[in-house]
Amino acid sequence: MANVTWFKVLTDIFSDDKIKIIQSMPEGDSLLVMWFKILSQAGKTNDGGYIYLKRNMPYTAGMLSTLFNKPQQMVELALRTFSEFEMIDIDEKGYIFVTNWEKHQAIEKMDKIREQTRLRVQKHRENKRIELQGSTKGVTCNVTVTDGNETEVDIEVDKDITTTTDENDYSKIDKAYRQIHHNHGLTAKEWPVVSGLLKDGIPVDTIISVMKEKYQKKTLEGGEVNSFSFYTQAIKERHQGIGMRKKHGRMSIFDELERELG
Repeated sequence: MANVTWFKVLTDIFSDDKIKIIQSMPEGDSLLVMWFKILSQAGKTNDGGYIYLKRNMPYTAGMLSTLFNKPQQMVELALRTFSEFEMIDIDEKGYIFVTNWEKHQAIEKMDKIREQTRLRVQKHRENKRIELQGSTKGVTCNVTVTDGNETEVDIEVDKDITTTTDENDYSKIDKAYRQIHHNHGLTAKEWPVVSGLLKDGIPVDTIISVMKEKYQKKTLEGGEVNSFSFYTQAIKERHQGIGMRKKHGRMSIFDELERELG
């Protein structure tokens, strides 16, 4: 089976929530390199997104460590992270599958490129024929046709995607969480929850403040905090409470002005 010589990457890939969260993690840059290596390997395997050495032999973490020239521990972390984010799926036999592989390919667009190339060649040849026949003057062609048209990397720009969350916000929260929890970081499943809070407009300072207060109170009571979900509801309530206080504060000012003027 022939290799796929390219895969599609959106130009705003680094604005994608999952990519931003992964990049903010410890070893984030290395994880992203691993992601592109996995995509490249899926293209080489060329079986709808599957990655394997042979059809009856899936890659192990040790094999990929040798293949990617990365420590096995890093490979295992990458596979675990990508699996939790549902970027890959690993079946019971150990076969790795890139989910949504079709979005990294564009078969219909390759057909469109081939058709466009055919039409350009046809038009170019027709113009040259007309020039040679002398039936028209001043006909020029600035189209350059190359053999590589059909294997160029397909880059798309999605103008509908907008991102307002500063990637430094994730780093601040991760740093604070690690300080509070004695260097135990957030898990891959917890990062989407953090992302949701930030998208709801909750300030980073509010999130960190609630974590510190709730953790201190819990530990003083002799309890333990095992996940970020322990803080979620309190963070939302604190944020809503601040909003209500601001609203009531503005109303009290108006009431005071009305009393003074009336």
